[in-house]
Amino acid sequence: METDTQQLHMVGFTLPESLVEEVTPLLVTHCPHGWQEAGGASATQRTFYLYFENPLDATHLLQTLTARWPEIEPQTGGVKKEQWASAWKRFFTQIDIAHRFRVQPPWAEPINDGLEPLVINPQMAFGTGHHATTSLCLEALVDLHASGRIQEGDRFLDAGTGSGILGIACTKLGLTGLGFDLDPLTLENIHENKVLNHVGPAFSAFVGTIDCVQADSGFDLILANILAAPLISLAPALTARLRSGGCLVLSGLLQSQLARVLAAYEDQGLDTPSVMTRGDWACLVFA
Repeated sequence: METDTQQLHMVGFTLPESLVEEVTPLLVTHCPHGWQEAGGASATQRTFYLYFENPLDATHLLQTLTARWPEIEPQTGGVKKEQWASAWKRFFTQIDIAHRFRVQPPWAEPINDGLEPLVINPQMAFGTGHHATTSLCLEALVDLHASGRIQEGDRFLDAGTGSGILGIACTKLGLTGLGFDLDPLTLENIHENKVLNHVGPAFSAFVGTIDCVQADSGFDLILANILAAPLISLAPALTARLRSGGCLVLSGLLQSQLARVLAAYEDQGLDTPSVMTRGDWACLVFA
């Protein structure tokens, strides 16, 4: 299935041949401009190239695909940065979060109505507030602060920080902390977003894994908006870095994956969390 790519923006992914029949119905529903198919790196793989006018749709579809089928390997590197930024300017709308924050791009006119701006310049790092998992995490963060469970001066850890949006929101609530991500391309985006939000050393980020963060660090708040499989595997490491009585916010998982993720953290001795949902997506808040 092919399409005119003149005004469209391409993302791709590779998956095992065995998943093609399962994934194709989702593409029919969510890819109105079609896709192209090619052989993968081996005879047992297939590569798909998808085309979108709205980069939000591309980001959301890739997040859904990788959540349901962790074997899928997204490939967004083929999209020119200039193309991606230009498309975002057409589709990035401002979003109000929990009567506290307004997520907005740097080119938007400020609105002086008491909401705290979270200025995010979208690149290819995940986290603009438009996806349900990010907005759920932001809402959980606001609720925890309003209830006094997290307070000014507390320390946070943002696992899989992406654009840095959650870490930046934490600093605007008076917290300080760290973020890490496996993708080195996120660092440029995080730095740019920190500058846009006048965030200094209160939030620092690095490329690496949880192993780079000392165990027994005693973080008051840990956020992890990633995917179900890594959330499960990281359960011992994340809880080891959470202070006794601290708060843990987990998202990036589908409602159908809740039970498995919940079991992994209850096995670490955590109490039953509250559950927030939006559409197919869920967020666990251990507080």
